[in-house]
Amino acid sequence: MRSRVGQAATSVTRARPGATIRNGAYYRCTARTLAPGSAALADHPKTVNLREDVVVDRLNEWIGRVFYPDNVDETVAALLGAQPEASPSPWEAC
Repeated sequence: MRSRVGQAATSVTRARPGATIRNGAYYRCTARTLAPGSAALADHPKTVNLREDVVVDRLNEWIGRVFYPDNVDETVAALLGAQPEASPSPWEAC
């Protein structure tokens, strides 16, 4: 199961709703939320639950590094580079 979760994590583009299961916080991905006919349905388990406490410390460390003052220029450049090309605003032509 771990490798499947890792594979799914690399292609996640949708928000994951939270869920409380047996007093623990989880992120949940359910197959029923995928578009009918989606290629992801072929090997997606019915439900994938990821415990928040397993990832929160490492996620916070990563966010701390990315937004550390010494890294701000590189982070902003990466964020801007990841944006799709926008159509020019009609207001910019004025």
